[in-house]
Amino acid sequence: MKKAMKKLMAALLAVAMVCAMAIPAFAAGGGGNTLTINGTTAGHTYEAYQVFTGTLHGDVLSDIDWGDGVIGDDILKDRDLPNSLQNLSSAAALAAELKKFSPSSDEVNAFAKVVSNHLKETAKHTSTGSDTPYTITGLPDGYYFIKDATSSMPAGATYSRYMLSIVKDVTIKAKDTTVTLDKQIKHNETGAWGVVGDNQIGDTVEFRTITTVPDTTGYNDYTYVIHDTMSPGLTSKVKTDSDITIKVNDSTKLDDTYYSVTVDSTNSNTFTVSVKIIDAVKAGVLHANDNLYTYYSGVLNESAKIYDEGYQDNEAYLEYSNNPTFGGTGETPKKKVYDWTFKVDVTKVDGENIDTKLEGAVFVLSEMSGLDLEPDKDGNPTKNQTSLIKLVDNRNGTYTVADTTTTTATTYTMTTPAGGQISIKGLDDETEYYLYETKAPGGYNVLTAPVEIKITDNTYDITGNHIVYQPNVVVNDYNASSGVGFNVLNNAGTTLPGTGGIGTTIFYVIGGGLMAAAAILLITKKRMENR
Repeated sequence: MKKAMKKLMAALLAVAMVCAMAIPAFAAGGGGNTLTINGTTAGHTYEAYQVFTGTLHGDVLSDIDWGDGVIGDDILKDRDLPNSLQNLSSAAALAAELKKFSPSSDEVNAFAKVVSNHLKETAKHTSTGSDTPYTITGLPDGYYFIKDATSSMPAGATYSRYMLSIVKDVTIKAKDTTVTLDKQIKHNETGAWGVVGDNQIGDTVEFRTITTVPDTTGYNDYTYVIHDTMSPGLTSKVKTDSDITIKVNDSTKLDDTYYSVTVDSTNSNTFTVSVKIIDAVKAGVLHANDNLYTYYSGVLNESAKIYDEGYQDNEAYLEYSNNPTFGGTGETPKKKVYDWTFKVDVTKVDGENIDTKLEGAVFVLSEMSGLDLEPDKDGNPTKNQTSLIKLVDNRNGTYTVADTTTTTATTYTMTTPAGGQISIKGLDDETEYYLYETKAPGGYNVLTAPVEIKITDNTYDITGNHIVYQPNVVVNDYNASSGVGFNVLNNAGTTLPGTGGIGTTIFYVIGGGLMAAAAILLITKKRMENR
C-alpha cells in the first residue's frame, strides 16, 4: 500500500517544474503568514509544503526540525541526495549543509527534486484565485517547498519550477515561461509580412514563424519542435535542413548543427523543425527570451483554389517542454496564414453586336507588352515564346497558369469555344497582364494591339481568410466590369464583291474610257501643233 501511495504522489507531481530558491530576510514571528507568488501567466495553482519548522530571528531559522509537509526520515535515506547531503542524521544537520550552497546551485535543485518525492499531500497549503499574483495564507514560520500543481496549463505556458523559501509574509517570483509562436506570409508585391498574401500559380511563396526561447534552467533535455503543414494548393519546398533558415532575433543565422528537419513520410507538405535548445543555450548561442525567426517556402501549384472557391493556408504550432523533472510537453495555439489567387473571364464578341459570341479566336498571355509574336496560320506564335505564360488546357474553356516545376503538358494558346468565353485561372492581383490575339475568328480582323488587364480592389478581413470585396478587372485603363469578366470586341473584315455582281468590269470600263480620252487629246494636240 505504501508503494502504491508513493507512485500516486509521484504521478501527481508530474505537473511541476523546478524553480530558483530565494531566501529573503524576515523579522521573528509565529504563524499565519502570507506567501505571495508573482507569476507570468494566469491559470496556475500553487501548493506549499513545510520542509523545516523552527523559529525565525531576522534571516536565520533556528531550532530546526522537520516540518509537517514532508516525510523527513525518507528524505535522509534517499540516495538521490547529492553526496554532500548524504549520511546526515537530522533536519538541522541537513539545513546546515544546504546553507553552504547558492539558491540556484545543482545541489539545491537536486534537493528540491528529492523533496518532491516525499511530500505529505494531507499537509499542503493551496493558493487561491486563478491569476497572478497568487497567494497562500495561514503559513507558520518555516522553510517551504512550493510547487505548481496545475493540472492543465494555459496554451503556451510552462509549469513554474519548484521554489524553496523561508516564509513570513514574503513575495517570491515564479519563473514560469510563456512560449509563443506567430505565423506569417510575405506579400510578394509589398514585401510586408502578415497573415495574407496573393500570388500567381507557379510563384514561390515565402513563410516564416517567430517563436520565443524559454528559460531552460533545470532541464536536462528540452523538446522544441515547430510543426508545419501546407494545404494541397501549395507544394512545400522543405526537404532537408538546408531548405530552412533560422535567425536569432532576425539577425544572426543559427548554425544547422542546432536544428534538424523531418518531412512526414505520408504527406510531403508536413514537416517539423526540431531545435536543440539546451545545446544552443549551453554554447551561448541562444538565451531566454530570444526570438527565433524560421524561414522557408512553398510553391503555389495548379491545385490551388481560385478566389471564388477559397484560399490556400499554411498552419504551424510549437511543441515545447513544460516539465523538467518528469517530462511532458505543451503546444501553442495553431496559427494560419492565407494565400489567394485569381481569374479573369474573357468573352469574344462581335464589335457591332456584343450579343454575338465568337468562336475560334486564339489568344496568348504575357506580362510583357510590345511583343512581336509572328503567329502562324493557326495562331501559334513563332517568336518570343519564352515571354509568354504557360498554361494548362482544362478542355472546358478554362485555362490554368502552369506550375512549370511539376507540369510538362502545357500550351501557350487559348481558343474561344462556341460560347465565346474562356476563363484564365491562377493570376495575381496588381500585376499587368497583356492578352494578345494571334488569330481572329473567321471573317474578322485580328486585334493589332494587346488588351492590358489588371486585377484590382481586393480587400481582406483582419484574419486574411475572407475577401470583403471581390476583385475587379481593369482593361486598358478603364473599369471593364464590376467583377472579373470583360468583353473583347472583333470587327468584321471588308466585304469585297464576288461572282454574279458587277464585279471588276466597271473598273475595266472606266479605265479604258480614260485611256481613250487621253489618246484623243494627245492626237488633237499634235494636229494643232502641225498647223
